[in-house]
Amino acid sequence: MPRVAASNIFLVKLPLRGLGGFGSSNYITNFVGEVSQHSEYFAFGETFIEEHKNSHNSPYKFNGKELDEETGLYYYSARYYDPKLSLMISVDQLMEKFAGRSPYEYCFSNPINLTDPTGMGPEDPPGKAHVFGTDGTSYGQVRNTGTANDVYIVDPKNVSKTKDGTYVFKKLEQLKDGKGNAVSIDTFKALAGTIYAEASVGAASKDEMLGIFNCIENRAVADGDSILGEMQKPGQVVGYAHRGRIGTESGSNAKIKTQNAFAATIQGLTTNTDITNGAYYWDGTDYSKTARYTQGTTFTSASHNIYNLAENPKAGSNAFGSWSSKFETTSTSGQTVFSRLTIDWRNSQHSKKQANWYGSIKK
Repeated sequence: MPRVAASNIFLVKLPLRGLGGFGSSNYITNFVGEVSQHSEYFAFGETFIEEHKNSHNSPYKFNGKELDEETGLYYYSARYYDPKLSLMISVDQLMEKFAGRSPYEYCFSNPINLTDPTGMGPEDPPGKAHVFGTDGTSYGQVRNTGTANDVYIVDPKNVSKTKDGTYVFKKLEQLKDGKGNAVSIDTFKALAGTIYAEASVGAASKDEMLGIFNCIENRAVADGDSILGEMQKPGQVVGYAHRGRIGTESGSNAKIKTQNAFAATIQGLTTNTDITNGAYYWDGTDYSKTARYTQGTTFTSASHNIYNLAENPKAGSNAFGSWSSKFETTSTSGQTVFSRLTIDWRNSQHSKKQANWYGSIKK
């Protein structure tokens, strides 16, 4: 796991070798992001490194608790804690809950895996949210940030490293969808994994995968469903069944493709941009064999004919109207052609079939 740092007020890192306590203020910065105070701690909270760039000395140190410089004790709300003795200086008010343990014991003598934010007894540490750069870089999990189910994103420009290789983040934001709902790590990986599996073999570009994401999102809007719900419909998005491939394949292309899939998913969730210009279908190297081509399509731009195929519009008519082509291309990216049903074909169908696409709901 990479060493990381994150907080709204102090820049807090997961200390070297996993020591130092949860929520400890290792690096404190000024308003321009320069480190003005640096502290390191032993596992039970005793300071072994403390550096200052100026006279400012924050009292909030180990576990983010306030240190009384005169007594050397930390204030834990219900009790005071002595980091040199590794003991609380008064008994636990809830000691009857912890039979067989010393009432003065701190974190069951296991401060690396437990914390005691109130002095009332040990508990599991705060969550370790998953952090991704908007460019798709995965920074692993960050302690003291959200929960293990959360995803946070950060602009790469707001990521830096200390001399010891610790990541420092500024302006972390929880990943949410267009409706303001938090996106869980399981949902995020399912979305990214699906477009990863749907994209071209090799190091598929972010734009290609963003286009696929946009198509699925357009389908979801047409069907009144969520993007994940649209992916999960049987037979609609083949890549959903292969979503687990992301992050498991080896090679430089797989690494680039994984990062691009994460970046495309983040952009798809956080912006309203549709790079496909309203497409509902995407096809790759087998385009000439798909229904989009064989049933009749119009290349609205010569640049869309990336496979140098013959024009194949296939005009038709019925009692409700006529059409010059059933499908039309909207854009391309990488090895993928994006398309949709033409308005003339849609208008020529029975009123109950004026769907934007042939989905599982509207046929």
